Amino acid sequence: MKNIKTLSAIKILIKLWNYKGVVKTYHTAKSKRFYAILKVEKFQKAYLKVRYGNKKNDQSYIEEFYNDGDYDTKTELLHAFKAFSEIDEANTGNVPVKN
Repeated sequence: MKNIKTLSAIKILIKLWNYKGVVKTYHTAKSKRFYAILKVEKFQKAYLKVRYGNKKNDQSYIEEFYNDGDYDTKTELLHAFKAFSEIDEANTGNVPVKN
């Protein structure tokens, strides 16, 4: 099996719904930009997807490896992002990159 790419290769997608129902979508690979977006944006609902790259499954098919979820508060969103952006060295064999 191939290893998952290192932490520096993550891709972040954020969708924010404001109180008027307008959706803003952001794509980034930098956690610093993610925090900057959350600092200024006000939202009612948010969707977060953190992609780690592609990985072969047991049937030798390549599939996208990611975590995602819907959140209602900035606190929930920040906790999820911190959990999603950690990398488990035992499962990947990679050393995480320090930010």
